[in-house]
Amino acid sequence: MGAGSSFRTKSRRLAFLLLLIFGAFVIILGITVLGLGLAVTHNDTFHDTIGLKAKIESTVDYVQYWIGIPYIFTGLSLACSAVNLRKVSLTVWTIFVSLICVVLSLAGLVVDGPDFVLWKDYRAKEKYWEGQDGFACSSEGDTCECSGSIPTNTVRISGFTDCETLMKLSSIYGVLIGCFIIGLVLLLASVFMIVYIVTSEREKARREGKPYYQTTRVVEAKHTDAVFEHPLQDYTRDQGYEYPVAPPAVPEPPKPAPPKPAPYRDYKTTAPESVSQHNNDDASSIVDNGGIVMMDPGRFRLGDDDIY
Repeated sequence: MGAGSSFRTKSRRLAFLLLLIFGAFVIILGITVLGLGLAVTHNDTFHDTIGLKAKIESTVDYVQYWIGIPYIFTGLSLACSAVNLRKVSLTVWTIFVSLICVVLSLAGLVVDGPDFVLWKDYRAKEKYWEGQDGFACSSEGDTCECSGSIPTNTVRISGFTDCETLMKLSSIYGVLIGCFIIGLVLLLASVFMIVYIVTSEREKARREGKPYYQTTRVVEAKHTDAVFEHPLQDYTRDQGYEYPVAPPAVPEPPKPAPPKPAPYRDYKTTAPESVSQHNNDDASSIVDNGGIVMMDPGRFRLGDDDIY
């Protein structure tokens, strides 16, 4: 039991730490996507020629706005949730925005995947001819060409920009695709971590008999009862009801105590009225009183010579 409890405690701490790290990485990914997207759309290097500008405008998707900015906010939510997962609204919001960013990451892969393939093909073609014997690639104005040992063996890689710009664009879109994939994995892992932490903490609170979620600040209502001269009559009248109230009950008088038993009991006897008999051992006395024999029970004892 002790080892299991220690393992669960360590795993919860590790999950909290990983969630905090994941949030920080998602923020970095968002800043990276935002910076690269702005560089592609606003850097003059990628708009110095008409052909390159047209190519960029046909492939740009403004992912910096609809992926980069949500990444930043989602990372902040993950970091805050790692600190306080007991607040149900923050936890639900973090899971919601994380799942939204998962969908956005998939959309980013779909829209920027072909653009990455396009610029990668230019770069792959340049590397291929550079690897051939006697060929060397260089920029001639706004073109990228690979020339062989024979002047006629010239291969044009791009006719709208130089080789260096092709390498930059291929690298930028490659980093963007990498950010989308890493963000997708981190966000899914973060959702799993949140569910695991919440489940384990709730189970821990259930075993200890404590409440877990802290939904809102609980304010205890203060109620002051009104003071009435006649509580039942005035209160019911104040609430709009009229109930007949019976008069107070009269306490019953105490019952008299039962009489104590007489110290002597009367016994009938058939002895003659004029006879007074005495026991021989003088343990008790029998006195004639008009046919009624008075006996002292404290002194009377039955024996062999007693009278019945």
